[in-house]
Amino acid sequence: MAITQSAGLQVARPDYLGGNAINSNYRDTLQYLNKSAFALVPLSSAGLTVRPGNLGWGEVRAPGLVNVDFSLTKDIPIRERLHLTVRAETFNAFNHFNPKTSAITASINSSTFGRITDDVGARVIQLNGRLTW
Repeated sequence: MAITQSAGLQVARPDYLGGNAINSNYRDTLQYLNKSAFALVPLSSAGLTVRPGNLGWGEVRAPGLVNVDFSLTKDIPIRERLHLTVRAETFNAFNHFNPKTSAITASINSSTFGRITDDVGARVIQLNGRLTW
């Protein structure tokens, strides 16, 4: 994840001050990045950063994805050549919260810096019936 700072005509890196960059309770607060671990690099009178920030590109990892999909199928013979197949599929079976990496505001200039604004979605269950002869 590239944490950025807007400055004049460029996109720059901010400074890393130390401490935990990721909040441990982000699933409850939806605040993934710790704001106090980063600082803006000073700008010159032309609006450009006076020096590069000390935070490297990709230094902070995005949250991982936990996903379990499950399906169950039952073939029911009705007659010799007539069968009914019933299938149930569940995506994200345990309804685990998975934030979208692209939905974390990575610009330190933003008022929503480090905030999770969207997730990949809740559990989905679909049923299917198929009659073959």
